[in-house]
Amino acid sequence: MSKKQKQQPQAPAALPKLPKLVAKHGIELRGLYPEDAPTIYALHNALSASECASLLAYLQSNCPLTRVAHAQTKSIAWRDVDRVEFVSPQLSAAVWAAVAAPLRSGLPARTTRGGVPEGLNAKWRVYRYKEGQGFGPHYDEEDACPATARASCYTLLLYLNDVAAGGETVFYRSRGREVAAVTPEQGLVVVHAQGPDCLLHEGRPVGRGCEKWLLRSDVLAAEAPAEEAEEPEEGGAE
Repeated sequence: MSKKQKQQPQAPAALPKLPKLVAKHGIELRGLYPEDAPTIYALHNALSASECASLLAYLQSNCPLTRVAHAQTKSIAWRDVDRVEFVSPQLSAAVWAAVAAPLRSGLPARTTRGGVPEGLNAKWRVYRYKEGQGFGPHYDEEDACPATARASCYTLLLYLNDVAAGGETVFYRSRGREVAAVTPEQGLVVVHAQGPDCLLHEGRPVGRGCEKWLLRSDVLAAEAPAEEAEEPEEGGAE
């Protein structure tokens, strides 16, 4: 009899009441790269220290993690992380309420999707990176959300604690040229484009004696209406 494949642990179907998150006044979305038409943005102090601490304690109590580790291959980036994935519309609503205003006013409509940001994907990942753990260079793909008739256009990363050494999220252009490096900072939200506009990026290994905790979701926008196909010229195309 063959061994059953070990399943990724899931958060409980019904999570206890979430900590309350409040929208902050005076915070602005800042474009990191490129200057003329950013695809990477940072929103500092999106959550307060107490909100991050409460949310982290909530996740630690209700969302058991498992280690996921694999070596680099031709098609898969190396990775070593403790994580869990779960669906929570309540968490999406709570975080969106805290970040909606600056994201709606600061994020341009993606040409591949159209429409302004309308919310967050209910699918969440909790990541804990301990000393030496990280995530090699990779790209983020767009993700459809049939339940809401929306499609993802940006990845949203919410950092829940400061990291004294390592753990930076680093973005690259062609030939490995570093163009942006984000230091993990409590309450920071980083938003970056997915799909064809996504830059190669990695999570550098966390330094000695440190941990990095973050939440990941997707910013959703309404699907752009499909453009009517142009009629081919007489004679057709080759």
